[in-house]
Amino acid sequence: MKHTLLALALSTLCSTALFAQHSPGPVAVVEPGDGAPVGGGGGGSANANVTYHGGPVMAYAKVVYIFWGNTGYNAELQGYRDFYGGMTEHMAMLGQYNAPQASLTGSQADVVDPSEPPLTVSDADVRAKIAQYFAGQYDANTIYVVILGQGHDATDPLGRSSCSSWCAYQYRTTMDGVTVKYVVVPYLTATSCPSCAVASGTTQGSPAQIAEVSVIHEVHEVMTDPTHQGWYDASGWKISDKCSPAVSASNVFSYRIPAGPNDTPYYHPGYTFFFQKTWSNSAHGCVQ
Repeated sequence: MKHTLLALALSTLCSTALFAQHSPGPVAVVEPGDGAPVGGGGGGSANANVTYHGGPVMAYAKVVYIFWGNTGYNAELQGYRDFYGGMTEHMAMLGQYNAPQASLTGSQADVVDPSEPPLTVSDADVRAKIAQYFAGQYDANTIYVVILGQGHDATDPLGRSSCSSWCAYQYRTTMDGVTVKYVVVPYLTATSCPSCAVASGTTQGSPAQIAEVSVIHEVHEVMTDPTHQGWYDASGWKISDKCSPAVSASNVFSYRIPAGPNDTPYYHPGYTFFFQKTWSNSAHGCVQ
């Protein structure tokens, strides 16, 4: 069921600007300041193409992880970004949005911070953690993905709680004169947050696989609409929102890396990644 939240004034958010804030969660929200529902899918816009609104997109973006606390799946998410058969194998459709992608690994190294985060991590906590490691060297074409350790949830910039309102969120803020884009992914399990669990047939995803679907959902949207002036449809739904598992369980698929001539030294037999489909204007539907 889609919930509508009142648009909130942005006057107190002087240095930040909120944009679409979901992964595959069941709750739709409005973006403060524009009143347009995003996420959740369904309704009249489920089959409508997205349109361009004149703002920036992120071509050849990079993804840098900040692992905060003990997740137990750092290597899995790094492989998801880096290995053959991972995220870059499912980004070809982004070229139609003027956001072509190649390797997502940049010159900045991932951060592994073993310190224990607050039990509930606020958006201010996230910004402070990003600044701790990247102040003075922010990259405007990098998406900083903050992965929270086991037992930790979060609240978004509007004070809403993970699981009850969203599974992951994206945000942007200005630091050192640079528009910094970031994604926050709390630790979610099929038990702690069944509404965010990834369904693959009759099997719910592991915490790592739930995180994978959340990451690719948010990263695709940051690439194509980093400032809410990029690509979205008439109802405000972005390319991942339109193909959320909340719309249809068929929007999640697993991809087992095949053996073949394109194997790289990073190839791992039996490695299974989870993905969410993404809206393609050219196909007029959700594609792998």
